[in-house]
Amino acid sequence: MNISGVPPKPNKQKYLKVVMVDAFFPEFKGGAIKQRGKGVASTVRAAAARAMGDLLKQPKVKGKRFSTIQITMSIGQQAVAEEVERGN
Repeated sequence: MNISGVPPKPNKQKYLKVVMVDAFFPEFKGGAIKQRGKGVASTVRAAAARAMGDLLKQPKVKGKRFSTIQITMSIGQQAVAEEVERGN
């Protein structure tokens, strides 16, 4: 209990969303056929957007034209380390 008589809120673990994008470009040749992008954010939508942005900025994909792409998205969570308050 704190001073106001209200019990403190329990510590809730915070998580970041992690999205891995594995892409297959059938029109490309050699090592550029399979590429991967990763995005981390507080929401799945933002993490997916960052993963796609990372994928399209890969050197073997950047600036290339393609009409088909096969994508597999893996969604997970990553725990956020909390800062410890130090009293003097």
